[in-house]
Amino acid sequence: MHCEALALMQLDRPADAGTAFFDLAERMLRADDALRSQIYAQAGDAWAIAGASKLAVKAYDNAIARMPEDPTYYAGRARVKAIAEEWEGVRDDAAEALALDPNYPDPMLLRSAANRKLGYPNASLVDANHAVELNPHSLDALLERGLVHMALDDKASAWNDWSALLRYAEETGRLDHPAAVAAKTYLAQ
Repeated sequence: MHCEALALMQLDRPADAGTAFFDLAERMLRADDALRSQIYAQAGDAWAIAGASKLAVKAYDNAIARMPEDPTYYAGRARVKAIAEEWEGVRDDAAEALALDPNYPDPMLLRSAANRKLGYPNASLVDANHAVELNPHSLDALLERGLVHMALDDKASAWNDWSALLRYAEETGRLDHPAAVAAKTYLAQ
């Protein structure tokens, strides 16, 4: 069934793949919780791609129920909620992930985005700065920190972050990366 679900993803049928992954995880009664959680997370990711955020959250709920000490599942659920623009939930799940791993960059950026969207740019800046400190060449971290600077009406700092982002993207051949494309658009405005 796992191969079938992977094939469905390759065939660009993420909704069907999500169902196949979820059904597989449900049937794996003798498997350990770690393995089942991974399959539930695959279901969540597939359903997120398909735009079925409620099903994706349900899949991540099952992964978290089996592995509550694993921050990756909270980060995954936060990512799904970000796609659905459920910013309060994003902030909560990202905070759970960061409580388990304070230097985990993905939920750090998700919490920064959530706080920015919810109107708390100062709180956002703390996470964005920490993400850039952890990885000064992260395109996603530089993009987010630039967005936070704009939310704080600090256009010069935003431009510095986005310019650095484009410089690193060019040096590493990643000018087509979504963060680089977005930075280029913001700098053109």
